[in-house]
Amino acid sequence: MNVKEAPIDNRQEHLDLLCFPTLFPTGQYGEHNSRQSYPAQTLSFSEYIKSRLLNKDSRFRRNHSYCLHYYGLKINKALKTGIYNLLKTSRGNVGQTVAEILEKINVLDEEFEGNLSTMLAPIRGTNQYWFRVKGEVKAMIAEYGSPTLFLTLSSAEYDSADIAQYLRKVNNAPQSYSISRLCTEDPVSVSRQFSYKFKDFFNIVILQRGVLGKVEQYYVKKEYQMRGAPHYHILLWIENAPIVGIDCPEEVCSFIQDRITCHIPDSNTSPDLNFLVTKYQMHKCSKYCKRNIKVGKTYVSRCRFDFPRPVRDSICINDVENSLKSCNKIYYLKRNEKEVRVNDYNPLLLKLWRANMDLHYIAERSLSLTEYVTGYVTKAEKSHAQDLWDEVSSCDNIYSRLWKIGQKLLRAKEVGLYEASDLLLGESFYMKSVTVQYVNVYLPHKRSRKIKNYSYLTKMDRSSKDIFNPSIIEDFYPTRPNNMEDVSLYEFVANYKFDKIGENGEREYKLRSKPVLPNHRKFNPMQEAERDDFYYSLIFLFVPFRDESTLVMEGETMEEAFRRHREASIHGIENHFNKLQKLLEAERNWKKIVDARNKAGFTEEELPDNKEDDEPQLLGEIMEAVADIADMHINVPNLTLEQREAMLNVDQKTIFDKIKSHLLSQK
Repeated sequence: MNVKEAPIDNRQEHLDLLCFPTLFPTGQYGEHNSRQSYPAQTLSFSEYIKSRLLNKDSRFRRNHSYCLHYYGLKINKALKTGIYNLLKTSRGNVGQTVAEILEKINVLDEEFEGNLSTMLAPIRGTNQYWFRVKGEVKAMIAEYGSPTLFLTLSSAEYDSADIAQYLRKVNNAPQSYSISRLCTEDPVSVSRQFSYKFKDFFNIVILQRGVLGKVEQYYVKKEYQMRGAPHYHILLWIENAPIVGIDCPEEVCSFIQDRITCHIPDSNTSPDLNFLVTKYQMHKCSKYCKRNIKVGKTYVSRCRFDFPRPVRDSICINDVENSLKSCNKIYYLKRNEKEVRVNDYNPLLLKLWRANMDLHYIAERSLSLTEYVTGYVTKAEKSHAQDLWDEVSSCDNIYSRLWKIGQKLLRAKEVGLYEASDLLLGESFYMKSVTVQYVNVYLPHKRSRKIKNYSYLTKMDRSSKDIFNPSIIEDFYPTRPNNMEDVSLYEFVANYKFDKIGENGEREYKLRSKPVLPNHRKFNPMQEAERDDFYYSLIFLFVPFRDESTLVMEGETMEEAFRRHREASIHGIENHFNKLQKLLEAERNWKKIVDARNKAGFTEEELPDNKEDDEPQLLGEIMEAVADIADMHINVPNLTLEQREAMLNVDQKTIFDKIKSHLLSQK
């Protein structure tokens, strides 16, 4: 078919009415419709799309193209915000006038090409977004030590009677609809119900009832398996938990055995738990989990989840460094021959959650295992933002270049309807027990600051040097009240917040009800380029000052200044120094472990047909089921379609029903 009409401009105000006539048959009531019933209120973009997706009329959320259309619009809005933030950020321009800054912006100075991570950080799911989150998790580890447990909870939406009942109710669907068809047609409602279930489960069972122990701190990340249904990764800090390398092995073993098992219960005495373990916790190796590990010059096939696991008469704790070097677990549970493929679980959690779970003990002194897990729970898709900069025409202005780079990166990102739905509804991709606030500890000439709006600058006196927005570091902290004279910047950020302007015109502050955790760039003093930054960051955070220039004496190196303040017993500086040293040691240890693996020839170099993925092991069974379905026509060529369908097992039937319902919905 030859379509000669000009394409619709995507900036068209009523684009939704033109693209989705079946949803707007009268050509009215789209996003930009004037709503006279709310004369004093205009719906924001986010409010509008939420009202559509959560409407009693389910047509909007069940139209997948409509959902993905608005997902694209929201991502583009986030990209524009990121570009705006990047262009408003300037480094080391203290003392410059408004005229000088306006000239730099107008001639597109290279400095305003800036750090592309600033541009992409607002876009959820990008590498730059998770880089910031990883820094927050590392700040928690520096403050609270190694997490105790690593828990993964997956969904089982195709087995959930509650979800099926809810979907039939909100969509007025007949009883004849299979649950797979219901889930496929309305992923928005499925994702919402899963989020509600998880939040109640986490808050009541894990936090309030303390099934795994009293939780002091936590970090939770939501991921989407195979671009489909979500699952959660959770780090838990348990009160008074023993740590490998500090506490005795017997105490560690007792702690693990009280919470984690791989036992298959008797089907007569515990029929329900037996059903759950055999249905959700049994691992079957498939192409999905098999990895071709290069050992020396040969490749050895190995399960990436370490199945089958060894038979043992009792629990044992392994040497941490040797275990990590050989890609093994730091402990093995008591396990018989029938249990070598059982994924570790907690019995009470499994009975209440009723879906696949994975529970690991990870508390060890060196933090090497924690270093690996931190990367895992904050991982993102690979980004090549910097590589794309030169590919975009330098003839374009800087905004156009940044926009084209952002579009190239976002087009390469895969997203499923569950993830798109959560983004549109404002569902958080992660949560944690403490608020983390970033503090820019760079040296003054390297420190980035937010410039005032361009429109505001154009109205200012060109000779004015007041070009930056107010900030904690340059404005609020140095002018703190006299009764806070001895409060360091670290304490100021952690414990105080702005209250009001007093009668004397000065800012007044009050104690926070719950302290926040200051986070900052962690520099490495072993690298020459970062040594001064490392020592200055400690001085800057913990030595009280009014004038930053007084922190280091003339002719004094940063290290000498640090040692001088350290000898003066400045409160907090020694403790924080030790925390940073421990984190750096963990990074060095992990690098040594990776180097040892490579030196021994134990590298996970994958063959071309091995596709990289880091999703929960339950998906292996589904992938295997898909492969079996694909092979069925070879093994039984003379059977009818009905006969073949009757031969499907539970996993295969799930996949078959999902594809079938999708095809039927296209008629």
